[in-house]
Amino acid sequence: MAVESSSVLDRDALEQALREQGEIFFQHVTEHCPHLFSNTPVFITTAQVAQMRAVVEAVERVVALPGWREELETTVTEKKISSSPVIPAQAGIQSKNNAFIE
Repeated sequence: MAVESSSVLDRDALEQALREQGEIFFQHVTEHCPHLFSNTPVFITTAQVAQMRAVVEAVERVVALPGWREELETTVTEKKISSSPVIPAQAGIQSKNNAFIE
């Protein structure tokens, strides 16, 4: 089955968008997540989107807890881990506070 060129991922545009998030982010994604983006469309059901949304909301609730922040700060201090955020919000993937996930 042939795939039309219009439904193939534009890798140059993706690289540009990732680089716009910062070079550290770009390097992290390309080195550690080489299969994060499919070259062709991947279809998911409404139920799968709801499951993903529920996971994101659960993670947001946990990281909002004071104990989580304290533990993170302790771990960063003790292990000398960089406290810089690794993954900034991406276009189309917003937190619950920004009200949409596409």
